[in-house]
Amino acid sequence: MKRIIIITLFLLTTVQVTAQANREKIKAMKTAFITNALDLSSKEAQQFWPIYNEYDKRIYQAKTVKTREIARRVRAAGGVQQLSDSEANEILQGFMDIEFEVARAKQDLKNKLMNVVSAKKIILLFRAETDFNKKLLRDFREQRQKNLQKRIRN
Repeated sequence: MKRIIIITLFLLTTVQVTAQANREKIKAMKTAFITNALDLSSKEAQQFWPIYNEYDKRIYQAKTVKTREIARRVRAAGGVQQLSDSEANEILQGFMDIEFEVARAKQDLKNKLMNVVSAKKIILLFRAETDFNKKLLRDFREQRQKNLQKRIRN
C-alpha cells in the first residue's frame, strides 16, 4: 500500500512539474511574440510588462482556476444532468462571472496601458494575443498529428 501511495505521489509531482515547465515555456513564447508584435521601446517595455503580467495573472485566475472549480463541482454532482436547477443556475452564474471578470481585466489593462503606450499598440496587443493563441493551437495540432503518424508507423 505504501508503494502505491509513493508511486502515485511521484507521478502527480512529475505531472505537475511538467505542466509548470510547459506553462513557463508557453509564457516565454508569448512574451517574445508580443514583444515582436508591439515593437516596444526599452522604456515602454519596462512599464508595459509589469502591467501586462498582472493582467495575465488575473486572466489565468479567472479562466483557468475558476473554470476548474466549476468543473469539479459538476463532476462531484455526477455530471450536468445530475445538477439540481439551483445548482445549474449557480454554475451558469459562475461562468458569467468569469466572462465579466475577463472583460473587467481587459478594461483595466487598457486604462493602465493608455499611460504607457499608444492606443494603436494596445489594439496590436489584443490582436497579437489572438494571433498567438491561434499559432499555439495550430502548433499543438501539428505536433499531435506528427505524434499520431509516428505511432502508426511503429
